[in-house]
Amino acid sequence: MDKLKSSVRYGAFLFVAIASFVSTAIFVDTTVGNLVLGIAILIYASISDYKFVLDRLFIFVFFAIFAWYAILIIAGGGALDSLFRLLSYLIISFVCIFLIPSEIEFSYFTRTYTWLITVVVVVGLLTKAGFSTTILGSEITTVPYSYNMYYFVGDSVSGEAIRSIFSNQNTFAPIVFFGAVFSLFLYQKYRYHGYIILFGLNFIGLYFSRSRSAMLAFFVTLIIYIFYIAGWHRLVAVISIGSIPGILTISAIASGVLPGPIYITEVAANRVNLWEASVEALFDSHFVGAGPVASADAIEPFVPEQNQGATPHNAFLAMFATGGLIGGVGYVCLFFYTYVVQIRKLGSGIPIVLIAITVGIAFLQLFEAYLLFGFTTQSVLIALTIGYAIQFSLGQWDEEKKIQRNSHCTGAVGDDRAVRRGSE
Repeated sequence: MDKLKSSVRYGAFLFVAIASFVSTAIFVDTTVGNLVLGIAILIYASISDYKFVLDRLFIFVFFAIFAWYAILIIAGGGALDSLFRLLSYLIISFVCIFLIPSEIEFSYFTRTYTWLITVVVVVGLLTKAGFSTTILGSEITTVPYSYNMYYFVGDSVSGEAIRSIFSNQNTFAPIVFFGAVFSLFLYQKYRYHGYIILFGLNFIGLYFSRSRSAMLAFFVTLIIYIFYIAGWHRLVAVISIGSIPGILTISAIASGVLPGPIYITEVAANRVNLWEASVEALFDSHFVGAGPVASADAIEPFVPEQNQGATPHNAFLAMFATGGLIGGVGYVCLFFYTYVVQIRKLGSGIPIVLIAITVGIAFLQLFEAYLLFGFTTQSVLIALTIGYAIQFSLGQWDEEKKIQRNSHCTGAVGDDRAVRRGSE
């Protein structure tokens, strides 16, 4: 009976993983995609044992953020559709941060998404190679890109970037960032050479996405990974703990809140207008926030005409623009606290890839507005990763001491056994 229940749970997670791509793909209407993901989340929630390790501070801040948004909705008239949307975000975030990471083995999670992301990458690479691809009536093509490399090569760079099944390369690249890191972790863990091939495909996909932010996040993650393997644990701790203050300082300098070197402003030139607009939106709301609206709508009155419809391209500033000081500070605290609890377990069973990738996620969020909460593929991946970091840090999983049980999953994704340690 336990084996059957475990198999059903792993199947439900696989449905969630596939649905998370459906919610963001261009060949599915956004409402339909969100509905599919929502159904997958509710199915998983209905069969969960709810035996996650409770971190009181993390879960307090988590619910405080949603409570604050609820207050903003009620203060603004209490629109039922806004409350329903907030509730749906709460449910998907709760399932992805607390339930799934406490019941689905981390290796199974990484294998599942590595294979799914690799398929998406191959679709994108086919378009780069000149093959015409159409899925459900939507043509999958490359997209033009152009940006200035500033001090690196002193000139602009342009060409065709791959986006695969997504609307643009900035949507595609953060997802491939996870695929590259996960495949590298899986090779380091299992020494199965097939994962090197998967890593190569994902890295090529990341390169041809032409996303500087995703490449930055990847190399930050890789550097932390290498430092840890080299035994420089104290340096890993310093980088991890210092990443959030550093990122906030860079954001503040580039958006004009703090004085700083002009180099920072120039490197982030194509984001500066949006970051400044986010700060203006925060000030205009008297530090209360615009409420649970799309971040693009929150900053729209303050962005130049050529940037209309754009998001802040900075997740932390997006939270400050919509959630005010309470939402923004709460969001920063969730990430900072995640790093602190991981550092406490450094070298004691927590996979280094979790520490490395959570820092990489912070750097990714410096230039992109994909939040911990949401129905996009990126948000689901971020939420699951943060969830695993918290659960590992609190002892829910112990990869060095866990006992193999009959609840392993075979033949679904990859060729390794997925074994989870049962909750006591």
